[in-house]
Amino acid sequence: MSKLLAELNRRVSLVVTLVLTLAFLVFVFRVWLSSAQAAPPGAPLGLGQYGAVVILNTATPIPATPLPSRNALGIVNLGAATIYCGWDQGVTATNGYPVAPNGGTLGVDITYDYSGARPKLYCIAAVSQVAPLSTRWMEVR
Repeated sequence: MSKLLAELNRRVSLVVTLVLTLAFLVFVFRVWLSSAQAAPPGAPLGLGQYGAVVILNTATPIPATPLPSRNALGIVNLGAATIYCGWDQGVTATNGYPVAPNGGTLGVDITYDYSGARPKLYCIAAVSQVAPLSTRWMEVR
């Protein structure tokens, strides 16, 4: 009976991860559709950029160099521990916004203000992630 429950739990976890990932992708696509014309004149063409990073127990910028004129930023935490995000290097596990492990997502709508300012999102883990490239991120113009 315990093997059956363990298998059921594993499958439910997989389905939840897939649903959260799909919801994140739909969010990013909807933001892109709604803001496709919001880029300032002369802004470079393209959808954005994406990558992966390991979140350590020190504030890590996501991404290291933000795109100019971005409209949205999304992350998916594929690691086994909660990560915490905020808008400066002072983010901690106490004051940061928590992103759940194993597929937790965070989507942020960032309206470009034409000043050239590109706010950085910083994330930190109370326990450093050990799986390589455990956090995925995507920026959308």
